Amino acid sequence: GLRRAGVLEAAFKCAHADGTINELNVTLFALNCPGPDLMHADEFKHIAALKKTRLVRLIKNFDKLKDEINKTQLFQISRDKLLLEWQHDAHRYSNGESLPQKIRDNQGHLKPEIA
Repeated sequence: GLRRAGVLEAAFKCAHADGTINELNVTLFALNCPGPDLMHADEFKHIAALKKTRLVRLIKNFDKLKDEINKTQLFQISRDKLLLEWQHDAHRYSNGESLPQKIRDNQGHLKPEIA
């Protein structure tokens, strides 16, 4: 699902930046990924062994996925944000935490089309 896609995107970006499995898993943990969703060292080792050009193409596929998501979602995702960040923020916003300004009226209430 979307969470697994987000884990892979984070892994590809981490590997492209010459990051480590520990750095990746710290990021995943911070984005509320449970233990089973953390990347295993063997899996990351295979990803990190990919050529940089291949990693760039894989990362661009996630940009295309984000464009598709944005066609149907009010809560948009920018290309520089990880899918997992977007999902994490969407859950927080759904719970009423730190709602983006553009979906509130001048008094801070949800706009009628959002509520």
